[in-house]
Amino acid sequence: MDRFRKIAGYVALGVATFFFFIYLIFPYGILKEALTLKASELSGYNIAVGELKIRFPLGIELSNIDVSSQKAEKLELTKVSADISLLSLLIGNLTTSLYVLDKKGGTVQTKISFGLFSFLFQNNALPHYAFVKAVDFGVGPVLGFLLAVARDSDAVSPLAKPLFESMKIGAKLNAAIEMDINSTHFQKSEGKLLINLKELNLHSLTENIPIPDQQFSKALITTELKGGIMQVDKNSGFTSNDLNLAISGQITQKPEFTNSLIDLKLDLEVGKALQEHLGFILDAIAQKETSGKMQIKIHGTLSPAPSVSFQ
Repeated sequence: MDRFRKIAGYVALGVATFFFFIYLIFPYGILKEALTLKASELSGYNIAVGELKIRFPLGIELSNIDVSSQKAEKLELTKVSADISLLSLLIGNLTTSLYVLDKKGGTVQTKISFGLFSFLFQNNALPHYAFVKAVDFGVGPVLGFLLAVARDSDAVSPLAKPLFESMKIGAKLNAAIEMDINSTHFQKSEGKLLINLKELNLHSLTENIPIPDQQFSKALITTELKGGIMQVDKNSGFTSNDLNLAISGQITQKPEFTNSLIDLKLDLEVGKALQEHLGFILDAIAQKETSGKMQIKIHGTLSPAPSVSFQ
């Protein structure tokens, strides 16, 4: 027995030494350049990474990340790290964790867990656990990228594209999301979601569309998942000095996630200053005179896309 323990110990030491040696001599610089080049090709953005490290046992860490293009605001991050839990794999789950640190100290942490076999062999596999926590994470550059993508999309109305080009958005994301999802017995699914965009502001970048700057006193979305139904809280919505958007409704989970039913209502009202500049766009979308008020209804399954009506 003692002899077997000694042999097992030597084997374990040899394996550990081998991996430690690989860790020391691995050409991380070459890997970093290859990954950033491929990511730039796939995304269409210029991506630069200052340093790449491997995290033991199954993780990676990137430092000083810059993402830029001619069409969007530059995105700068101090650190991004991602890990896969080895212990979780041993018990049949795939659990990934992500940590992001921005240049001003804002953070985002996520943890998502799948059943390993459902992830590998099922289409549209759902995580059975999801967790997100964000503290003062600067999302202005991220929203700038989304606006640039929307501006170049064929799905966006030509009337709206000049707005995307002329706006700059700033905000600090604070979020707390935790969901336990049961894809078999969806009535047992439960969780809560809170997204708060602090210091949200919209600023016009061009005199061609002189939209009044908007400072938001509320930019909040809260929901609760219970009994397979995600209900939007009545306090959810956005309020600025010249705009009010109220959000209500629910999403009902189905065993096949893409068949889940969405039933949301958005009540939009803009004040005189915004109506003066944007009223014609609202009228064109609703195909009638709106007087600065519009109700948007989203109804149907997640896939194919739900119908959207304007009133």
